[in-house]
Amino acid sequence: MGQADSIKIVVADDHPLVLDGVRTVLERLDASAEILEAHDYPGLLALIEQNPNLALIVMDLSMPGRNGTEGLKEVQRAAPTTPVAVLSGTEDRQTIRNTIESGVAGYIFKSSGGKELLAALNLILQGDTYLPDGLSLAALQDLPSIDNQGLETTVGFAALNHLPVGVLVVEGDGKVIFKNRCASEIIAQSDGIEVGPTQICRASQVDETKQLHALIDDVVAEGDGGALSLSRPSMLRALSVVVAPLGRQDMGETKGLAAVFVSDPERQPAPQKETLMRLYELTDAEARLVQALVTGKRLETVAEEFNVSMNTVRSHLKQAFRKTETNRQSELVKLVLTGSAALAVSF
Repeated sequence: MGQADSIKIVVADDHPLVLDGVRTVLERLDASAEILEAHDYPGLLALIEQNPNLALIVMDLSMPGRNGTEGLKEVQRAAPTTPVAVLSGTEDRQTIRNTIESGVAGYIFKSSGGKELLAALNLILQGDTYLPDGLSLAALQDLPSIDNQGLETTVGFAALNHLPVGVLVVEGDGKVIFKNRCASEIIAQSDGIEVGPTQICRASQVDETKQLHALIDDVVAEGDGGALSLSRPSMLRALSVVVAPLGRQDMGETKGLAAVFVSDPERQPAPQKETLMRLYELTDAEARLVQALVTGKRLETVAEEFNVSMNTVRSHLKQAFRKTETNRQSELVKLVLTGSAALAVSF
């Protein structure tokens, strides 16, 4: 790798011997890499601010300046797209699980030898997640989750796993803290939407990632929903994404969250027209319109396909709002995708 292609890596630990050891390993991994060092959380955050394009952050959780958990979250907010590897002297499995679930790209024991550390950092730089020898994600899943316990055990969130649409619960920076089964299946295809080692959701296209993150940020900050389409490298029909605010009363959380509904038109049918008519007392035309909106179609497209005027489509939409007690398209789609109508096509 030439100098022009050199990468920057930050190593943060309050023990000089640890810094020296990690630096030596990183220099073996990439002699051209620029290694930056920090001895506490304020120093680490300052380096992140000064270097926006870091390739990797290797850090201890226990450093001066912050509580370990709070410090890690602050680092992830400051560098949402940079993989973080935690270097820790703690080998408790529950701690490892909670740390991995927070979105880090790896958990490395300080007791690891040079070869193991080299292999771990190389794996993480390639975009994979590293766990110490003898541990696996499957084994850690058998442990109860502390951080996400409120999400995983509530009846409402358990029910989301039966929906035929992907559901992601995200923070304002796009970090995923919950995804249902359908979302996991869609993400596994890496075709339109992805979730990286830092648990930040991204689109396949850079410009669409910016649009998605801007929409999530706006929804969390302002409380208004929105929608967009995500193109797919496979050239299949675009994913339809609706982002809606998720209030504190929905989650028992004190911070803003958003629900991201991802519909793959190649995977799942829309709710049955008859089901929509029975549940919401919609007319045939109103139910067909709601079906179309759920699959991500625009009003102009609906008017063209149904061979009716835009005034007629808007009239049907207004009636659908009244009957479903909603005010915006995002609210209407959220209601349908999380209600009984969606469950009717998922079993």
